[in-house]
Amino acid sequence: KKAATYTYIGFSTDTWILEDRQWPRLKQFATMYDVFTSISALPHIITPGQTVTVTATTALNRDITITSSNNDIIKVSGNTLKAEKSGTCNITIRYREY
Repeated sequence: KKAATYTYIGFSTDTWILEDRQWPRLKQFATMYDVFTSISALPHIITPGQTVTVTATTALNRDITITSSNNDIIKVSGNTLKAEKSGTCNITIRYREY
């Protein structure tokens, strides 16, 4: 999705907002941003062997991804977190950009 591609096929920058890696947006409409509407509470401590299921939804119902900053400590599979051993790591929950 290159802005130049849309210009080439006739999209006018007078009418459209054209940015690389973004869908064309009409200038007179507000940009719709997605936000998380709910994220399940996560415990501050997960003990080795314990699993936690994470649920999250967005206003536009987009798919979410969950990642761990250290898979040796917390392993992520889909929306399930499993503590592998003691330590510290960050869990990131993101929604898919279209």
